[in-house]
Amino acid sequence: MKVKTRPWFYPEEQFAAIRKSVPNYFKIDADFNGLLLGVDHAAPLIRRLEDTYSQLAMVETPIPQNDVAGNALLRQKIASPIAMHFGNPPFMTAVREGVCDGFVIGGGASRVMKQGTLAAEANMPFWLQLVGSGLTTMWGVHLGAVLSHARWPAIPCVNIWTHPLVKDFKVEGGHIRVPNTPGLGIELDWDVIERYRVDPDFKLEEKRQIHTLHWPDGRRTHYPDGSYREDFLAGRLTGFLPGIRLELKLDDGSEEYDREYRKLFG
Repeated sequence: MKVKTRPWFYPEEQFAAIRKSVPNYFKIDADFNGLLLGVDHAAPLIRRLEDTYSQLAMVETPIPQNDVAGNALLRQKIASPIAMHFGNPPFMTAVREGVCDGFVIGGGASRVMKQGTLAAEANMPFWLQLVGSGLTTMWGVHLGAVLSHARWPAIPCVNIWTHPLVKDFKVEGGHIRVPNTPGLGIELDWDVIERYRVDPDFKLEEKRQIHTLHWPDGRRTHYPDGSYREDFLAGRLTGFLPGIRLELKLDDGSEEYDREYRKLFG
């Protein structure tokens, strides 16, 4: 399972919560999206996770990918494989400098095939990250079947949808059988497609939000949106602290919420 590891939550608490519900052989990819900022912060935190939780399989983009020297050094300091999105830094730089153990590959067919072939030439594994419905997932199944180094578990995110939109969609033991009939080898479920059809002019209501960062010393910082991410990424806020947490409150239409929102943000 791929999880987003964020500075407004304490990773060890996240992993402890997951471990309560999964067996020891269940593995996790912790995606930091560069928010650990530097090797000085990343190395000790990741080593603590490695020492405590056997479920950690790999880390994805722990620090910014363009930090070539930092990623190469971090790779020497931790035991977990590092996955990085293909292309940043450039492929030849990534291979020559040893910044990662494998890649995240996505995009259109020609791009996926090209990048997957280059990864194979360097003997580096990767996972396919092709997010969408069952249609996209089954397309990814075919790509994964012909790309020799697509050995890491794929990230299709098909599980976030109510229905995959195709008939006879089966995931068994974490695998999907490659169809052997023409095309993608799947049949669309048109009854389900009609059921979920929406007006092209439909717009989802945007509700007001209150994002509250709770700090270990009891302080609270409020944001009307997710812009605190940029504050963490720029180093203006210190993250991954024991006891830090984020609370999100959506507008429930009440007068109490309206008063609180206006008090905080005007």
